[in-house]
Amino acid sequence: MRYPFPEIVEAGRDRVGRYATRKSQQWGRFLIRCPQSRRQLVLLFSGEMNWINEGRQGPAWEHLSISVAGQLCTPTWEEMTWAASLFWDDEEVLVQYRPAKSEYVNCHPGTLHWFRPCNGKLPMPPAETVGPLRLPDGAHGP
Repeated sequence: MRYPFPEIVEAGRDRVGRYATRKSQQWGRFLIRCPQSRRQLVLLFSGEMNWINEGRQGPAWEHLSISVAGQLCTPTWEEMTWAASLFWDDEEVLVQYRPAKSEYVNCHPGTLHWFRPCNGKLPMPPAETVGPLRLPDGAHGP
């Protein structure tokens, strides 16, 4: 986790109302415009300290939920990766889960989530299972 949070995050921190937090807190609600899409994103971040303060059991997780302000559409991949870069270094591995249907929690349609365990590494599949590590001569990537 990046801490202290970047200035763009602190500038978007919700300081009044239900989700109000102080600058010193490593969690909160943030309203930030994504520079690529120009859409206002609603970001809710919670880390290990929030986990402890809420009395949650088990290993702590960092969590970021991302939604588009005032819309029921899901964030784009570009918005998801940009939002993640505000809270985590580029070399930190994050995951999105598809839970069992019996475990679904859907408080807000259009919200997507990133997760990262605080005290462990996530396993990664071999990179070659995603695609070729090298493109053949003359081939172009995305």
